[in-house]
Amino acid sequence: MCGPASWPGCWPGRVCARWRALSLVACAVLTPVVSRSVTAAARSKELAAVLRMNGVGPNVLVAQCVDRSLEMIVGMYGIVLAGGCYCPLHPDHPADRLLALLNKSKAGVLLTTTDLSSKFGKCSVPVILLDGVSESKWAGSDSKSSALVASTDWAKTSGPGDLAYVLSTSGSTGEPKLASIMHGSLCNFSRAVNKSQLVLPTDRLLQTSACS
Repeated sequence: MCGPASWPGCWPGRVCARWRALSLVACAVLTPVVSRSVTAAARSKELAAVLRMNGVGPNVLVAQCVDRSLEMIVGMYGIVLAGGCYCPLHPDHPADRLLALLNKSKAGVLLTTTDLSSKFGKCSVPVILLDGVSESKWAGSDSKSSALVASTDWAKTSGPGDLAYVLSTSGSTGEPKLASIMHGSLCNFSRAVNKSQLVLPTDRLLQTSACS
C-alpha cells in the first residue's frame, strides 16, 4: 500500500523527479511570443509556477482542453508539479458540453490553445494558452521566467489523500458525471501493475487509451 510513510517515493514525487531528469532536448518548444526554445521539462515548471500564481494547489482542479501534442504533455506535468488536479476535456466535444463540464468541475484554471479557446467564450475562470500567445498569463521573458520559478515554493505539493485527476463519464441518464481518483489509489494501482507485469525502468509502455 502507498501510505504517508512511503509517499516521497510515490506519485507525484517520483514522477516529477523522473520528468526533471529526462533529457528532452529533442522535444524543444519554440514559444512564438518570446521566440525562444526551452525544453519541455523547463516549460512544464514555468507553467507550474504560473498555475501556483493563479491559486492552484492540492485539490484545486485544472481543466485542460488540448489536442494530442507536446502542449498536452507540458500541461499535464505542469499540473502535477503545481500539486493540482488534472481534469481533461475532450477537444472534439461540442462547445456547450465543454462549457457545462467546465462549470460542473468548478475548475480553478483552464489550460487550452488558441484554436480551441473560442469554445470557451463565456468561460469565467482564468485561461492560460499553452501555445504561448497569452503574454500576460505566461512567463514573458527569460528573466521573468527564472525569477518566477525560483520564487515558487516547490515543497508544497499533493499527498496520497489529495485528488490526482477527475474524469467525466457519459452517465446513465445522459448527463455527464465526474469521477475522482486520489493520488494514493493511483500509486497503489501503479505498484500493482509494476509487480504483476514486472515492469522495469528500461521498459516502454504503449498508451492506447484516451487522455480524456
